Amino acid sequence: MEQAGLVVTIAENGQEAIDAVRRQAFDGALMDIQMPVMDGFEATRRIRADARFKDLPIIAMTANAMAGDREKSLAAGMNAHVAKPIDLEELFETLNRWIRVEKKSASGAEKAESERQPVFDREAGSQRVKGNAELYRKILDRFRTTQEAIPERIRQALDAGEDETAARLIHALKNIAGNIGAFELSAAVGRLETALLDDREDSCNALEAVRQALARVFVAIDEHDGNSAAGASSENRDAIDRTALATLFNRLRTLLRENDAEASETMQAITEQLRGSEHESALGRLAELVGRYDFEKALEEADVVARRLKLPVESGSDVAVPPYRQQ
Repeated sequence: MEQAGLVVTIAENGQEAIDAVRRQAFDGALMDIQMPVMDGFEATRRIRADARFKDLPIIAMTANAMAGDREKSLAAGMNAHVAKPIDLEELFETLNRWIRVEKKSASGAEKAESERQPVFDREAGSQRVKGNAELYRKILDRFRTTQEAIPERIRQALDAGEDETAARLIHALKNIAGNIGAFELSAAVGRLETALLDDREDSCNALEAVRQALARVFVAIDEHDGNSAAGASSENRDAIDRTALATLFNRLRTLLRENDAEASETMQAITEQLRGSEHESALGRLAELVGRYDFEKALEEADVVARRLKLPVESGSDVAVPPYRQQ
């Protein structure tokens, strides 16, 4: 949530939540139902008993998604309910629906803070996919494909008076930008969202700022891709991670035995592991067989390649291997 630009204060239990609300002004509260000392229902009832907090948005969080929990949450004085495990898109949609922040003129400090937002934080974005580099690269490729024309689509929707369409496009872009680590863009889209709510005339400048921020993200992604390719070529030409490759080959052989089409994705991951190394050429026939879904011959070839690369792969036809997670 902090990566999305929110300022977060954490309370360990219901009593701490009450104390925090009384001590400091908040735009809203996420109230966990199951807490020690005092649960979320009782904490909410006590907060609502104070007239100062009658309009404070309180959103329930619970491990149960049953209708009864929603009813109990509303009866206790909460405004909305989200179920665990938390779906980030649902959470932010709920926050956007209930929490409104007054628009303020941008001070020098606020502008400086905005400028400090990173254009593209690869490490933060990668953490969202548990460090899976191949998945992250696919997400970035899809981001370019699906979002490049979004500023123009937003402009067209606004010109046509289709405010709901524009709001939906803006909301989606803001969330996606935050998820990939494009925090400057996410902040710019947030300002556009506020401008549309409060001052339609200012939305033109805000939309142009979004367009420019998006262009900077694409440049940063291109630079990242170029640096990654150069690094793979210069640093890993003669060195391969045999343990990681062994895990991949075990996974591939299991999928081939089960005639599982997911073998194609695992084959792609193996190819990426060896890209730029002296062993890359050893995959030619194996990749071809997998691509043709000739899994029986591909399984034989996988064993040949594994021996050629001297990988410590499992033997036998009934080996169970864990799902591959790229480091």
